[in-house]
Amino acid sequence: MNAFSAVLKSSTASLSSPEEQVDDSMPNLIESTSKLFLNHALKESHEYKIKTYNLFFNLALGIGFFIISGIILYMRWKTQPTPYEKKLKMMRDREIILHKIRNFQDDRRRAQYSDITKLPFVDNDHFLR
Repeated sequence: MNAFSAVLKSSTASLSSPEEQVDDSMPNLIESTSKLFLNHALKESHEYKIKTYNLFFNLALGIGFFIISGIILYMRWKTQPTPYEKKLKMMRDREIILHKIRNFQDDRRRAQYSDITKLPFVDNDHFLR
């Protein structure tokens, strides 16, 4: 019996870390090897559960990311203007720019003459220098 207890102690020491070793002086309702085996099995099942949850969570996030990215890209593709709409916009922009240029030229022409006498303005600062 003494040889069996030595083997039992050496097997428990190799299976567990120092904080998991059970003190033999206290009476227990379960054998120390069974307790160590159950603790080890519970730790392994907890690690498996955490890995599985992380896997499913990462898959769900990845799938969600790709779905949202796909929807955004599809909406951008569907809302692109047709070639006809692009041509209309270019014509409108061209008309706006030409209208601004004409207004600027008209304002410049009007600024050259006095409103009352239609005489051109004279730059007095030029003579003072």
